[in-house]
Amino acid sequence: TDKIAEAVDLYFEKVETGYNIYFTKDGVKTYISVVNELGDDNKYHINVRLNAATPSVFTYSEELNTMVTEVPTAGDKEGGTFYLGTYNSFNTFSASTIDKAPTSFVGGYIVANDASTCKHEYVVGCAPTCHLCGTANPTPVHDYSDATCTAPQICADCKTTTGEALGHNYVDGVCGVCGSAEPTEPSADFPAVGTAYYLASANSNGDIYFNGTIGSGRINGSPDKASAIKVFLEAGSADGEYYIYFMDGATKTYITVNPSASKKTQAFVFETEKTDNGVWLVDKEAQTIVSKAFSGRGIGTQTTSTYNNFSSYATSNTTGYDWAWFEE
Repeated sequence: TDKIAEAVDLYFEKVETGYNIYFTKDGVKTYISVVNELGDDNKYHINVRLNAATPSVFTYSEELNTMVTEVPTAGDKEGGTFYLGTYNSFNTFSASTIDKAPTSFVGGYIVANDASTCKHEYVVGCAPTCHLCGTANPTPVHDYSDATCTAPQICADCKTTTGEALGHNYVDGVCGVCGSAEPTEPSADFPAVGTAYYLASANSNGDIYFNGTIGSGRINGSPDKASAIKVFLEAGSADGEYYIYFMDGATKTYITVNPSASKKTQAFVFETEKTDNGVWLVDKEAQTIVSKAFSGRGIGTQTTSTYNNFSSYATSNTTGYDWAWFEE
């Protein structure tokens, strides 16, 4: 509606990983959610629902200055990061992926445009502007986590960092802070063809290890090294080129790029045969694993993330990323 008197007030309810958004009607809370659900046409669709079984968890996007929510892939419908907004001349709010922001109207959370009378509110303490009127936040307050051995303090809301990672404190081969094993000096031919290695990286919680599974195009990891599986290198046709595989029972399974993926961060598939898309350039000096077919994109994790998976990122990124490498 374009009539403010007919609008309802929205509220943000803090939950562990973000916020639920709700309004009240006749004293009853009604939650707003974005869902990926099967329709009457037997196809999956992204829809906005009220009082879904599990309310959507929204977080603040500094880039869009609005609230966004993660929707999982279901059936043949890909999920992603969605915001509520409008488009064309329809008086409706729908869910759009963040890449649609330049061509649609991103929903804001406002009550008036007159900043002089606004009782400023900030969706999160570090929001750059008041979500009611757009006035800059004069004293942003970040909700920083504690620094870990591998990551600095990270704001739970906007993911900015402060300070430095603590670094490991090894005593008798074990870190006294996080318990990880002290890496040994690799041999001259490390990594070597035919030798079993862990594929390891780190996020904001610490080290993670490839566990032999895949989800939404990302290969999964676990902080529990005991649940990880080892990978092997198989020589390619040129120096520095390798295939990376693991054993799924008796089946040799190759970690391969999926060039048809709609997102470069979701670029992996498992194959039981060698293909050109499964050739990796292993740079022993830089300690990076880069796809030959998917130029310039390596296997890694975001150090500010808590997700235990590996994605494909551009190795030109010099901060905020930890590139996967082999560990004995």
